[in-house]
Amino acid sequence: MFRPLPSRPPLALLAAALLFVPALSVPAHGQELPPTGGDAADPFVADAATLIPADAGVVVRIKDPDSALTHLTAFVRNAAPQYAPQMIAGRGLLGMSVKNATLSGVNLKEPWYIVGIPRENAEPATVYLLPAANVQAMETGLGPGIKLKVIGTYVAYTDAGEEVLEAFGEGGGFVKSLPEGAAEIAADHDVALAINVPRLLEVYGDQLEEGLAGAKDRAAESAPNAETAASQAQAIDALVGLLKDSGSTVVGFKATEEALSVKKLSAFKPNSRIAAVLAKQSPKSFDTLARLPEGMDGYIAMEGDFQPLLRLVQSMLTTEEQAPQREIVAALAKAGMTATAGGFQLGGESLLTGAQVTTVKDVAAAKPAIEKYLQAADGMEQQGLRTTIEEAGTMEVGGITLQKYVTDLEAVEDTEQTQAAVKAFRTMFGEAGQEQMIGFTDDAVLQINGGGDAFVEEVVSHATGASDHTNEALTTVGAMLPKQGNVFGAIDLASVAQAGLAMAIEKEMFPPLFPAEQVRGVQIENSYAAFVLRVEGETIVVEGVIPAEQVRNVVEFGTALQGGAQGF
Repeated sequence: MFRPLPSRPPLALLAAALLFVPALSVPAHGQELPPTGGDAADPFVADAATLIPADAGVVVRIKDPDSALTHLTAFVRNAAPQYAPQMIAGRGLLGMSVKNATLSGVNLKEPWYIVGIPRENAEPATVYLLPAANVQAMETGLGPGIKLKVIGTYVAYTDAGEEVLEAFGEGGGFVKSLPEGAAEIAADHDVALAINVPRLLEVYGDQLEEGLAGAKDRAAESAPNAETAASQAQAIDALVGLLKDSGSTVVGFKATEEALSVKKLSAFKPNSRIAAVLAKQSPKSFDTLARLPEGMDGYIAMEGDFQPLLRLVQSMLTTEEQAPQREIVAALAKAGMTATAGGFQLGGESLLTGAQVTTVKDVAAAKPAIEKYLQAADGMEQQGLRTTIEEAGTMEVGGITLQKYVTDLEAVEDTEQTQAAVKAFRTMFGEAGQEQMIGFTDDAVLQINGGGDAFVEEVVSHATGASDHTNEALTTVGAMLPKQGNVFGAIDLASVAQAGLAMAIEKEMFPPLFPAEQVRGVQIENSYAAFVLRVEGETIVVEGVIPAEQVRNVVEFGTALQGGAQGF
């Protein structure tokens, strides 16, 4: 298990980020500064970005604070109108976040920048780079103990000491660390964040190495055997390798009346292992999603060139304990895996039901490998637990023969962790264990977890193309996102909250606040929050959306529960 790293760097610094655009000339000094428009194409915006020094680790940019609050308020009024009056306090909170509660002398129509500077022998410094309408009024609003530096129409200030401000000014190098596409995010989003991962590793790399070495030691102490310890150490090394291969990450957020949306760019160093895998990928259209049932609680789909990815995964599965996983990965590569899509549903005849369709070029090559994997997994022991898999007959559905398996879990070592794992397994799947079915179509491997006969028939009907259907809710959210990519994910947050709460009450996981039947009785319209991940060269781009309807469903679900019988 991982434990928190030392207090430096703070999680807020490591988890934040930012963006900007190229530089032009800096305006002349001035104490009284006229407001300018907040157009992202204006050179004024570019100037402010290029005042930030290269040693910045994290930068936050608010494109136009006035408009950002207006956009967020419009979303709240649509998604949860009962909370809209609370948005009036937004400007006050904004002022407190930049140490100027009244926002005295601050221009609210131009971009704001909040800069985190990592330092080796001191706490990280925070510098606020804000546009000034009146420098003297701003200084008065900030109060004592704050050091300022006027740079054209902007003021940089901090409570970390005057020397921190020396590097701020014309020719700052932070923008050079940003990946291609950062400027577009800056122009199109209310808030943009960027993490200069190489810079943070340069300053805090030793602390990270020390923390992860400690994690390895703790894993070795708690692991039931050397194989498990080696596997956990390998996972930690993979994480370190991924961080070292990372470039800057840029994230943008914006609100409209209809949705909250996010876009993220994650760059990787050229010639790294992950960059080599990414270079092989191209966007696809997620056609496999159409082979899953409608109205499930969540979906995930992957499309692309799986061969380099599978080879990379296979190279990381080196221990004896990982042999079954290594073989199945090799088999999928040999069979020519082209896509996979899965969906899950909470509740119903079993606590968790799911379906997955994995398309391959050669089903004949995939079938024996999967059967061999199941045989190898039967009786496998890991971390003090033994997995057993038994065949439980076959079922003919829609011309497909489905082999039924029952998976069970037992503790071979009597520890608190193993007993908790078995209890969680029993809670999720019951005393009989997890039931799953595996079948093969002409071009795909079909896996069904849980569910009754009706669910199985529905899955097969969609997977084989016998059912011509459209998933309206999924199509609606998909229209807000790119049509092609490499990974698609969607989740109905309100439905998951409803089913999860009802199950927790029925399983007596905590004292019930409401009867389970009252929870299940709330009527919820089907809708999704979703994302699309696509690869562009050596950069991973993720775009996500949370529709106002999805938030409204969650809020109305809670309101209905609080309203008791009136909500049903």
